[in-house]
Amino acid sequence: MLTVDVAKRLRDFTLEAALEVKKGEVLVLIGENGAGKSTVLNLISGLLTPDRGTMTLDGQVLFSDRERINVPPEKRNIGHLFQSYALFPHLTVYENVAFGLRCRKMPEEAVASRVMSRLEEMDMVALSREPAGSLSGGQPNGSPSPGRSSSSPISCCSTNPWLHSMSSPGHLSGKN
Repeated sequence: MLTVDVAKRLRDFTLEAALEVKKGEVLVLIGENGAGKSTVLNLISGLLTPDRGTMTLDGQVLFSDRERINVPPEKRNIGHLFQSYALFPHLTVYENVAFGLRCRKMPEEAVASRVMSRLEEMDMVALSREPAGSLSGGQPNGSPSPGRSSSSPISCCSTNPWLHSMSSPGHLSGKN
């Protein structure tokens, strides 16, 4: 379970986010431009640091201002899909998918198995040796970016059975 109860002072407002996402659920953030959706994802993945609050994933504290804990992004086991495709154009599709696993020093046999499994799921095995920069139009949509590749049990972020709306800037509450 992912539990978030954090605040971050931004230029125009203080963003407050409180949510719980249980295993198997999907969280979708919907809101106006500037409401803080991307900031929430950046806070969860560790790319931004909250000013206060707590965040846990499966019982592990990722952030706590009181305990002075702030797990770095690469140790959070959270993938992050950026608004751009975030592919390394000079690497092949296979190498892009393998990137996160190799950064975690996973044995090469395990990397190969997970990468091929992921490519099969997305019907992209035939493109595995193509440079990511050579993909056309919608093809990158199916190619996992290095940040979300096969390395993470949680990917930021999407909800079922509930849907969260950030209709006013800075407030998200999704606790059941």
